[in-house]
Amino acid sequence: MVERIVLNTSVLISGIIGTRSSLEVLKLILQKKVELLISSEIFEEYLIAVNYPEIAKKVDLHYVHPLLDVLYSLSTIIVPQINLNICRDPKDNKFFDVAIEGSAEIIITWDTDILSLRDKNNLYFQSKKKLFLVTPTEFLSLR
Repeated sequence: MVERIVLNTSVLISGIIGTRSSLEVLKLILQKKVELLISSEIFEEYLIAVNYPEIAKKVDLHYVHPLLDVLYSLSTIIVPQINLNICRDPKDNKFFDVAIEGSAEIIITWDTDILSLRDKNNLYFQSKKKLFLVTPTEFLSLR
C-alpha cells in the first residue's frame, strides 16, 4: 500500500529550489511511490508561494508551473469537512484538516511550528488518529 502524505508548502518550495531531501520527496510523488493529498486551499497556497518574488527569482517559473500541474494531476483532492484549530499559525491548520480527513499517515514539513506539535516519537494524535510529523530528511530515513 502506498503511503498517503500531506506536503507542507515549505517542502515544495525547498524542493523546487533544490534542497536535496525535499527534491527526493517530490520525486517520490512523481514516481507514484507515495500518494499526495491536497485540498484546493493547499494548492492555492502552493501557487501563491512559488510566485513570491524572492522565490520566483531563484527558479524558472516556466518549469515550476508545469511541475505544479503534474503534482496536482497526481494528487488526491480532499475536501475537508473538519476545521481544526491546533496550530499557532491558523494557516497551517489546513494541512492537518486534509491529513485527518484523508487518512494520511504523515505530514512532511520544515515548519518548526508544525514540528513542535509532535511527541518524542514524531507523532501527533488527533481524534484517535495518529500522524507522523517529520522533515523530508526524517521521512527519507524511514523508507
